[in-house]
Amino acid sequence: MQRRVQGILVGFWIVICISSCALWARSYWKSDGVSWRRVAGNEPVKARTVMIYSARGGIEVALVREQTYFTPEMPVPRGWRYESAGSPPAPGKTPIELGWRKSACGFGMEHDWSTPNGFFNLAGLPGVGQMFIPAPVGWTESKRAVWVPHWFLVLISGVVPVRRILRWARSRRRSARGLCAECGYDMRGSGEQCPECGRVNSKTTGEAPVPQLGKT
Repeated sequence: MQRRVQGILVGFWIVICISSCALWARSYWKSDGVSWRRVAGNEPVKARTVMIYSARGGIEVALVREQTYFTPEMPVPRGWRYESAGSPPAPGKTPIELGWRKSACGFGMEHDWSTPNGFFNLAGLPGVGQMFIPAPVGWTESKRAVWVPHWFLVLISGVVPVRRILRWARSRRRSARGLCAECGYDMRGSGEQCPECGRVNSKTTGEAPVPQLGKT
């Protein structure tokens, strides 16, 4: 049971590693983004958006709080949303308005926000305010984001599979030399169960196992 669970975990990390490599290669010619938008309030609409964005060698995770005035005929976007675009900018390259940004070697973080101008006073007029807006307009209360390069995700997700492959190769070498695949104990003439760690090793030397007392 334990080995089965370990196998499932290794398979999971292999899938993550391969997916990260594919996303890394894709990011240089096409960006990808998924987001979840939670909407509340009315005039203006208050939204909280969690976004994961992949572009040009990096992945960015952001939490955005914003307020927006929508025209009456426009539906308010809600729920999951997927976006894709060509010629993607690298994470952390969007203009900063009033906040700050720190980045180094492909890693970084930022905190930004904006303030409404006088136009929003007209948009907020009760009953007639939305007549003054031909398109959605709003401002950002807060945007907090962090990003890492794709190679970092590939490195992290590849640790478990590489470690498993190295252990498998070591076990193969030990078995070929007649040693216990687990601890390296010399199994030649010792039967199938290792007296050192208790592991059952089959076909370790090619010789017939030594008969054990009490066994037929």
